[in-house]
Amino acid sequence: MRWAAEPAVCVVLVPGGYPGKYETGHPVEGLDRVDPDVFVFHGGTKLVDGRVVTSGGRALTVAARGATVREAREKVYDNVRRIHFKDMHYRTDIALEAAAGG
Repeated sequence: MRWAAEPAVCVVLVPGGYPGKYETGHPVEGLDRVDPDVFVFHGGTKLVDGRVVTSGGRALTVAARGATVREAREKVYDNVRRIHFKDMHYRTDIALEAAAGG
């Protein structure tokens, strides 16, 4: 493991209904459009016939670093908007207060 000096912001993508009842098996689109220096961690996905589909509640976590929290936040949300699956939800306030300070 190697620590980075830059701040990071992570946003979790979940299906509608989570943490209660939700559907699975929806194709995940846009993973090929994510910036190469942004990390996408798969938690509730699986590969079916060569396609990534949802298979659980916390489907994906998108993480980005930046020179400041504000920059990391802008980068992560820019990349989150490139990813889509049916009824996808995510919080829009992650690191909002921290980004206000820089």
